[in-house]
Amino acid sequence: MQLTISIQNTRNRFEGTRSEVESLMKKMKENPLEHKTISPYTMEGYLYVQEKRHFGTSWVKHYCTYQRDSKQITMVPFDQKSGGKGGEDESVTLKSCTRRKTDSIEKRFCFDVEAVDRPGVITMQALSEEDRRLWMEAMDGREPVYNSNKDSQSEGTAQLDSIGFSIIRKCIHAVETRGINEQGLYRIVGVNSRVQKLLSVLMDPKTASETETDICAEWEIKTITSALKTYLRMLPGPLMMYQFQRSFIKAAKLENQESRVSEIHSLVHRLPEKNRQMLQLLMNHLANVANNHKQNLMTVANLGVVFGPTLLRPQEETVAAIMDIKFQNIVIEILIENHDKCTRLRSLAGWRGL
Repeated sequence: MQLTISIQNTRNRFEGTRSEVESLMKKMKENPLEHKTISPYTMEGYLYVQEKRHFGTSWVKHYCTYQRDSKQITMVPFDQKSGGKGGEDESVTLKSCTRRKTDSIEKRFCFDVEAVDRPGVITMQALSEEDRRLWMEAMDGREPVYNSNKDSQSEGTAQLDSIGFSIIRKCIHAVETRGINEQGLYRIVGVNSRVQKLLSVLMDPKTASETETDICAEWEIKTITSALKTYLRMLPGPLMMYQFQRSFIKAAKLENQESRVSEIHSLVHRLPEKNRQMLQLLMNHLANVANNHKQNLMTVANLGVVFGPTLLRPQEETVAAIMDIKFQNIVIEILIENHDKCTRLRSLAGWRGL
């Protein structure tokens, strides 16, 4: 008897609650503005953020918020397995928001965000065309403008220009003068927020062109080495170029060592001059790092593992690309071991006679 009464009471409460919910939903449909939840954010919701990996890129789901008054964008990584927070929050201050043309990227509903306090461009993907429109309206987004006569990219992007060479030289100088013997050099990574802050300082046009070669001693060597690698990954394309990626891999697979070196040497000299100059700068430095491997434990093979996916990253993350990682590493090993030959501008015939 008691059980029957409890069941009846539960049914009555359920019916009452359902009636209240239906009544509220009806009111919300009739006048949605009155029942809109008050939020401190101008816009919030899920976005996919493009992140550059060792080979190719990936899209990571984040819960993002934007506040127009402060221009603050906060990105919280979403963990698919737990259904909750999957990492540290990151907040940046909005500088500009631009819609991405559909033919300029493989994903739909994308837009680019530039931040005041972070170098480079953050590419985001909305869940739908309407969702992108709402985000862009909130951020006062603009339509893309492409100018083929523009000589250099906008402030805050990585380029093989005087600023880019200055940044890499400053990093190399700091490593070679006060960190060449640090164990795990280039393998141990710095704290991301510190790395981004250092890059912001180095990429500031007001200071980037200065001839001063010293990076302040307050910056840890692992922060400086991570900044160098990050800058290389921020370039519009890998230093050794997408179009030659397969050729370099094919050369690394040749059975004869002399043929490998000869073919890689030939390919290096098909790179644009600035790419080749930067590659020579890096290989000379990495050879110096490897010469101190007894102290820093970074052999030529270890450096190949670190720099192969950065300098020879493929356009797409495929199974074939994963299988070729070891050959990317071999290419870099050959370049380091033969840095005085492979990256120096000489005729192939003259080099073969050495």
